[in-house]
Amino acid sequence: MTLVVAAGTVPLPAPRSLAAQDTTAGKRVYLKWCAGCHGDAGAGDGPAAAYMLPRPRNFTGGLYKIRTTASGQLPTDADLLRAIDEGLPGSAMPGWKTRLSDAERRNVMAYIKTFSSFFADTSQHVVPLKFSSPPGGGTGAAALKVGR
Repeated sequence: MTLVVAAGTVPLPAPRSLAAQDTTAGKRVYLKWCAGCHGDAGAGDGPAAAYMLPRPRNFTGGLYKIRTTASGQLPTDADLLRAIDEGLPGSAMPGWKTRLSDAERRNVMAYIKTFSSFFADTSQHVVPLKFSSPPGGGTGAAALKVGR
């Protein structure tokens, strides 16, 4: 690829694909920290899963409850990272933001996406839904008073 400028041409570096590297590093993180609950193959059947309610997510079907996309669509990377970073309240899924580096969390996200062939389908254009303001006009003191 080349960039044409007034003074001539400037070679641009080839687009960098880190998918293989990211998923390889992500697999190491996943096997160490995630497989105990989600299983080695991401089916939600790790050794600890039998003792958990709700059960750990099965990543193989590409179905996610918590996402900003329409029903039937895959989650965005931001959705997946939010679940990894913050965990899922009401479940055994902890937040990993303070336990894993940013690179480790992104790598494990890339690896989790390899469990479902739906993520490999690049024809699917995933678009987050636009949400309006919170119901009731906000979350301030006035909104709380209205809600009582």
